[in-house]
Amino acid sequence: MIKLILAILFMFFVSYSMRAQDDNSAWNPIHDKEEIRVFSRSNTFSKIKEVKVISIINASLSTLVSLIKDAENQPSWAYKLSYVEQINEYDDFHWCTYVIADTPWPLFDRDNVTDVYLTQNIDSTIIISSKSIEDIVDIDDDYVRIPFVRASWTFIPLGKGKVKASFQLLVDVGGYVPDWVVNLFIDKGPFQTMLHMRNEAEKKKYKNIHLNYIME
Repeated sequence: MIKLILAILFMFFVSYSMRAQDDNSAWNPIHDKEEIRVFSRSNTFSKIKEVKVISIINASLSTLVSLIKDAENQPSWAYKLSYVEQINEYDDFHWCTYVIADTPWPLFDRDNVTDVYLTQNIDSTIIISSKSIEDIVDIDDDYVRIPFVRASWTFIPLGKGKVKASFQLLVDVGGYVPDWVVNLFIDKGPFQTMLHMRNEAEKKKYKNIHLNYIME
């Protein structure tokens, strides 16, 4: 029980901090197409810009949570992910994920381990926050370990089977890749991820899911 309370308090702090940062920092629009809005902003962690994408999805909250927690299927919709494995599941609200990402030649592919927490606010809004961690999976010389990732999905129910979804990403890709090169294409991955996730959520396998730990 104490661990659960501490986890809830921790996620409240993370959620509050990220929202406070959103309120105080200016997002700059990049483009708006396919009914997906893309924004970026500078940050104090890296010269690589932080990115946010927003769209409306025809789905339930349970569908979207199930989609994200279906690790093996993530490469079918998450941009350039070739392998995803859920390596630890502590409970319905806390798990760890190992990811391998394709990187264009001549660069090495990247891998990463993230600690993931799910919270649901009293207004039913869901926040799924992830942050890179160490010492769970050994370094593999075939890959460059991504040293820093902070990402979050936010799902706000709008009623009538619609959800406002936003994906926010701040990443250091690791290895030697000039920051300015990364910034040229920083919006492509999140945009493609949102686009394909929206399509994936329409598939029959996810349509009628109801998770008993999610308030709809």
